This record gives sequence, structure tokens and C-alpha cells, in this order.
Amino acid sequence: MDFGIFMLMQQRNKHKTSHQILRDAVEQTQLADDIGFGGAWFAEHHFSNYGLCASPLVMISHCAAVTRKIRLGTGIVVAPLYQPARLIAEVAMVDQLSDGRLNLGIGSGYQHFEFERFGVSLPTSKDRTMEILDMLEMGLKQPKFSYDGAYYQQPVSAISQRAVQQPGPPFWITSADPVFIARAVRSDHHVFVSGGDGGLEKLRSTRQLIDSVVRAEGKDPAGVK
Repeated sequence: MDFGIFMLMQQRNKHKTSHQILRDAVEQTQLADDIGFGGAWFAEHHFSNYGLCASPLVMISHCAAVTRKIRLGTGIVVAPLYQPARLIAEVAMVDQLSDGRLNLGIGSGYQHFEFERFGVSLPTSKDRTMEILDMLEMGLKQPKFSYDGAYYQQPVSAISQRAVQQPGPPFWITSADPVFIARAVRSDHHVFVSGGDGGLEKLRSTRQLIDSVVRAEGKDPAGVK
């Protein structure tokens, strides 16, 4: 079993500054590294006290410099809020800065007020995320790539930053949507799920859903990441 920590970086005490909250998260990550935990994950949220990490990739870049072995993960990058080509280059750059310790958690997001304030349509978020997944896979594997999708178009472009991990950092796709689970399984990515507030019963039903999707894809559930 691999233990890790998850950093939401909430501001529940109005007297605690954002600087203190970020420093606490860094110190906890260093402690997790010292005691041998396998990973630390950093959430992304905007415009509220629910989570103060606006950029998990920036957070990972800093923590990579003050840790030694622990893997550092985005938990998650809210893909539709990014410009895809820039995201590809930043992912590769952070993987370099962390010496290949990046875990790339990706999701489509769910908080309407975040999308509204970035001028992005939440109803299109899943389709946008699927296209960004395509572009990430291509851009991290290929020195040059192009893309022509419904939402994103990229002329032939060279991505100068190349990830240390090849063909790129491990993808962790977070969703209980069968379409996303199937996408993760087909590409041999990790299925990234949480029990939330549903307890063991929710975990059991989520696992049953994953297993059924995996079997529909013609694969053995025991082999899925």
C-alpha cells in the first residue's frame, strides 16, 4: 500500500493568512517526504476560501526543490481552464524541475462559479477535457504536433520542453463518468477517484462501476491502475 497526503489548502480561519497556509502545506510535504510517504497531491481552486492553490504546477515546482524522493501530483489540473499548448510545455517543464517526480492528475472541473469567472462554459468542460487529453498525449510524445478539434486548433508547433519521464508523466484521470474511465483504461492511465462523503458504500459502488467499464473495454479489472 502506498500512502500519500492531499493538500486542499483551505482558509477556514480568517486570521490565518494565505502565506501561512501555503507555508504549512510546504512543511507538511517536506515531512511526508522525510517519513517515506509515496506522494503529495495539490488541489486547484479559485475565487473562494475552499482551496487557495491557484496552480498545483507552481506548487509542485516549489516543493520539488525542497524535497528529495516524494512524488508530487496535481490533484487536479482543471483542464478546460488552461490553454492547451501552454499546459503541455508547463507540464514538461515541471517534470524536468522535479527530476521526473510529477504525477499529472487531470479533470474537467465542476464548480460553476470558477468557470463563469474564467469565461469558460461548464457544459462543454468534459468535451474540452477530452480534446486536451489528446493534445497532452501528442505534445508530450512528439517534438512537433498539430491538432484540429471542435474546441481547440493548434498549427504545427514545436514544444521545446521535454519531460524527464517518457513518454511523459503518469496521467491520473479523475471522474466517475464511465466515458472518462473508459478513456483512462484505453490509454493505460490511472483511474483517479475519491470516496468523498459517501463512505465505504460509495467506494464499493465506484469500484463496481470501474470494473464494469473495464470489462466492457475487454480488459481485466485486476490490471487497471
